[in-house]
Amino acid sequence: MIKWNKSDIETMEKAIEKWGVEKQLIKLIEEAGEVIQEVAKTLHTADFVDEMIFFSPFSKEINLTEELADLYITLEQVCMIEFYDNGKVKKIGENINKVKVEKIQKLQNKLNEEVENVNN
Repeated sequence: MIKWNKSDIETMEKAIEKWGVEKQLIKLIEEAGEVIQEVAKTLHTADFVDEMIFFSPFSKEINLTEELADLYITLEQVCMIEFYDNGKVKKIGENINKVKVEKIQKLQNKLNEEVENVNN
């Protein structure tokens, strides 16, 4: 997990103020697309052995890491965007932790079901 310090948060908030919500959402689309491209390139240059990926010296691993960082930063900025809900100012990211917990629980349940099916 990435930990943001106060300066990081202030910088991201300034970016939202300077370029606006629409530009941040467009940037999110662009960064997600770049990650998709780099994942595809990485898969084409990776060797798969026993379900592990070993990157060749000519792989795009570094570009993938950079693109993931760009996406993570942009996603965090989008989560900081404020909106009004019943007269209250909220941030898009406020409910993400609640939803993440629910999604992880679903994943855990699915994994447990698969283990039970294998054992039966």
